[in-house]
Amino acid sequence: MSMRPRGIKKGEGMGIAGHSFAPGSVIANRNRLWRVDAQTGCVLIATSIDGGETEQQRFYLPFENVQSGRLPFPDSGRVGFPSAQDLLLRAYRLSLLHGTAPLLSLQRSRVIPKDYQLVPVVMALEMPRVRMLIADDVGLGKTIEAGLILTELLARQMASRILVVVPANLREQWQQALDYFFHIPARIISSRHRREMERELPLGANPWAYYRYLITSTDYAKQPAIKNQILEQSWDVVVIDEAHQVAKPHQSSPDEHVQMDRWELAVALATSKRVRHLLLLTATPHNGYTDSFASLLWLLDVGAVSGPLHEPQIVRAVAERHVCQRRRKDVEDWFKRNASTSPFPDRDQREVIVVPSAYEKEAVDAVEAYGKGILATAATGTIQMRTMAHWTVLHLHKRALSSPEALRCSLRNRRDSLRRRLEGNAMAEQEETLPLDVARANVLDEDTGERVPDEEAGRRAERAAYGPPEAIRVELKK
Repeated sequence: MSMRPRGIKKGEGMGIAGHSFAPGSVIANRNRLWRVDAQTGCVLIATSIDGGETEQQRFYLPFENVQSGRLPFPDSGRVGFPSAQDLLLRAYRLSLLHGTAPLLSLQRSRVIPKDYQLVPVVMALEMPRVRMLIADDVGLGKTIEAGLILTELLARQMASRILVVVPANLREQWQQALDYFFHIPARIISSRHRREMERELPLGANPWAYYRYLITSTDYAKQPAIKNQILEQSWDVVVIDEAHQVAKPHQSSPDEHVQMDRWELAVALATSKRVRHLLLLTATPHNGYTDSFASLLWLLDVGAVSGPLHEPQIVRAVAERHVCQRRRKDVEDWFKRNASTSPFPDRDQREVIVVPSAYEKEAVDAVEAYGKGILATAATGTIQMRTMAHWTVLHLHKRALSSPEALRCSLRNRRDSLRRRLEGNAMAEQEETLPLDVARANVLDEDTGERVPDEEAGRRAERAAYGPPEAIRVELKK
């Protein structure tokens, strides 16, 4: 029986060591057809093209019977399907685009990452279902690392819908980073932004389903109605920034009552069958309580925690495959060991005391005297009024330390509001009071939540009035 493959004619080719084969030509050897890639002297490099398993081989011509070959013409009796041909062409196109790059995200972003920032990306690619806690120190670039992972998943067709859950004061920052660095046009969705979105949506469309990339705040998403709308949709990737805020609050016993809204949101997202990949980002994963830290690992749903959540046991061998945590000092030491220049500036932690000028001291003293008047007026009111007055005074001090113009704007805002109240202006009567927790967050530069935006919280604190009309008139004279 002849062992000659199809397309090889008897007697074709010399099979001698001195013969030269041009790159791209078809040859026959070892009962297979090959495409010549290169030839150096008597060494021929070729890739198999006969439909079997593709392999590249080196042939030493003096010991091989290499002959000229020819691919057989297509059999007109075997007509294929256009859909299969289209699929094949698409596969070839993807292979040409992506076949030579180990990390596709680097081609699709403006980021030039440091070596250590690629570690979580490589870790993610080793997981069929990405579940990671990225707990690098502040300043190491967790947002960049998460963005690279998102871009990698999008480029590899492993994701198409993304939900980013962050504190309200970080929404715009995330939107700008995703758009500028990674070309991901994410939209912010909230009660205020949703009204704007509905003008763009087709009639009856659901914004949670219509937009592929969305950013929302933790406090907005935890509302029962909103949470249900989120969970009705399928999300390829969910990113939770400042994840320590959604960790399970510490409980000394299972019966102890604690606020669970954010934790319940995180559990719903992490355990939903409609959510595939999950990224948790935080620079402070451990608050001193093992059960709170373990709850973040439990959200990953990889078997890193055993036992009840109020007395957890962490399975370190599992957890270390899903946690990327580096201190800044560790990274700096790594750069030193590799004789590389550290990208971090040197810190000078000396305390420098700046003596205020006479003008600045006079302004602070004036705000102090003005604040004492507000507190004296509120002293006869309710506990809530007295507490709110303290936050109002602290807000004015904060504005004074910011800049003279900031203080001037705040005092002008307060003056106009008090005048409207004396005039019985209906709009002034309808001005909403500021919840105490939001007033506190405003002064301490914490997240004011979804209910009141940061700037609005400051304006409402300035408009808060205390006491009867006579007291307001006295304050206006100051």
